[in-house]
Amino acid sequence: MLKHVLICINLLFLPVFAFAATSPQAQLPTILKQADDYFSAVNGLMIGANKAAVEDVYHQGQAVAYRLVNVLESLSDTDYQSVETKMLGFSLNRVDSVYVEPDVVFFLSLSKNRGAAADKDFFVFLGGLKLKNGWPVYREWLPDNSGCTAFGRGVLTDHYRNATAFQKKYPAAYRTDIDEALGQLRREFSESTCACGDRESVTKEFALFIAAFPDDAIAPLVRKRMAEVKSAAPSIRFKCTSDLTK
Repeated sequence: MLKHVLICINLLFLPVFAFAATSPQAQLPTILKQADDYFSAVNGLMIGANKAAVEDVYHQGQAVAYRLVNVLESLSDTDYQSVETKMLGFSLNRVDSVYVEPDVVFFLSLSKNRGAAADKDFFVFLGGLKLKNGWPVYREWLPDNSGCTAFGRGVLTDHYRNATAFQKKYPAAYRTDIDEALGQLRREFSESTCACGDRESVTKEFALFIAAFPDDAIAPLVRKRMAEVKSAAPSIRFKCTSDLTK
């Protein structure tokens, strides 16, 4: 399960510190009130009763989701059903894995009806990047609940290209979201040591990245890692079966 930090610092990081000092049950009334407020905002936007930006409403929902995921398992059935109704545009789950993730189809439809071009393009991007449970498409789930990196398919490079293109086209839109997506992609290129495939697949992905982004800030590191992968003692584990083993 991934928990996404996708909203600006004054809306997310500072309140998190306050929440960390209290138990989940103590947080619950505040979280439920925030879910109420989000429901009013998104419902108002859907029916045209307010002029809120899709991006602002989405981030309001993300702020609730970030906190809600920490208390989801402790909710009564009644409270769970209530927040499931109020969190329009989010998928909730607490069976097997716990997540509260945006429903990209919902927000894409909302963007087409009430949003701008940046909103539509962002949710097209997000829909290609994330599965319903928030797991990124460039990671494969492993039996121990860790994941390996799917090098060699061009998925990492393609999504890096999509994120940088969005950032260039809409520099002021969804800035923290795109920065977070790019940061995760860069970490896969620069830090991942658990490859789903073989040596050739990793080399292929690194070569694709260097060809597409020869002057990128992490290109020198990717070149260095590619040379290291070809060596006799690479740090990356091929056909990796657990990312928990270092």
